[in-house]
Amino acid sequence: MADKSKLLINSLKKIPIFDALPPNSVKLLVSLCEPRSLEEGEELCTGGTPSDEMYILLAGELSVTNEGGMLVATLTPVTTVGEMGVITGQPRSATVTAVRACRVLVLKRDRFDTAIQDDAALSSRVMRNFIEILARRVADDNVRLREFVQDVSAYRSTAGGMESRLKLHEQRTELALDLVVASGGERDQATHQMDEQILAQAPRVLVVDDEPDFRDLVRRTLSYCAVREAADGQQALTALEQEMVQVVVTDIRMPVMDGMELAQNLLRLYPALSIVGVSGFVGPDEVDEATFGRFMSKPIAVTDFRALIEVALDNSS
Repeated sequence: MADKSKLLINSLKKIPIFDALPPNSVKLLVSLCEPRSLEEGEELCTGGTPSDEMYILLAGELSVTNEGGMLVATLTPVTTVGEMGVITGQPRSATVTAVRACRVLVLKRDRFDTAIQDDAALSSRVMRNFIEILARRVADDNVRLREFVQDVSAYRSTAGGMESRLKLHEQRTELALDLVVASGGERDQATHQMDEQILAQAPRVLVVDDEPDFRDLVRRTLSYCAVREAADGQQALTALEQEMVQVVVTDIRMPVMDGMELAQNLLRLYPALSIVGVSGFVGPDEVDEATFGRFMSKPIAVTDFRALIEVALDNSS
């Protein structure tokens, strides 16, 4: 038991907010903590709520999502959550959820405040660590800002070229329709036939997920594709019997037939099919690369997801 306590204290000393604290100070802070267990999918804290607790993740895995629902980080032991809010008093900026079962230590803000008020040396060291953390974050943000500006410039250049090509295609389409009309044809009928041809040539993707909102998101994200939908693995297999696709995007946790079983069936029935796994509860390290060619955690970043599908389409037979 003493060895475990010593190991925990040594691990905590490596966390930036506890950096250079003497063992007795770390031991004091640990003694003020309360243990808490989280089940898979359970929220640890919610964005916009008061920062009245900080957490130390001892086991499991946590996901951090911003106000827009985008995954911004995945946390593994040993690390802290919410320490900045406890010090600044600002509301939580993100929602933290257990990706799998977790064990955490909970340190309430009032206990933390009392501890540093009663120990001037502890207070000074913690505040110095806090300032150093903020300084590193500002430096990192400046680097990311410069990279963002460079990316925006590159995207604008690419978008300008795509817009020019799009206008050229539109002009050619209008000219073709005018020629059809001049030859005695009907414009509406010609437009309908062109739309059918475009749809027939569009990449075909099947999205399998029991959440209608996610299926709709994929449909809107892949607007240039012919996207089919299924709510579980069994529906997906039935849909593929009726119409083959190039890429299957499947959730992992679903009723009736989950993504793991679906992928195994797809590999047996359609070995050349590209399979992309997505999940908010299963991490990349839990997914068999031989089963899923590609994997992305939920919530998805639209740009990254679109790029992932492009690669899957390129590699499909």
